[in-house]
Amino acid sequence: MNNLKIPQGGLADLKEAKEIARLLFESYDVNKSGAIEPIEVSGMLQDAYKTINRQIQPTKLDVDSYSQLLDRNRDGRVTLQDLEAVCIKYLVGSVEK
Repeated sequence: MNNLKIPQGGLADLKEAKEIARLLFESYDVNKSGAIEPIEVSGMLQDAYKTINRQIQPTKLDVDSYSQLLDRNRDGRVTLQDLEAVCIKYLVGSVEK
């Protein structure tokens, strides 16, 4: 079996990664609650699949799994800080401390 490694980092600097996170957060926190709610996570998933020309209707399991992936500090909410951590990890290559 081929061990596929997904490269991390080197695509943006810290400032750019945080700006991307902020733009994503502002786009999906539709109700301006300070957290991306499950219904808003569903929209994120739908948009992500649209980029590869697929339409999906996310299930509760899809939304819960993706929310857990995004909830980096495990507080049960997807916040701007969570999205910053994800963007930094995958775009910069390290997690800000």
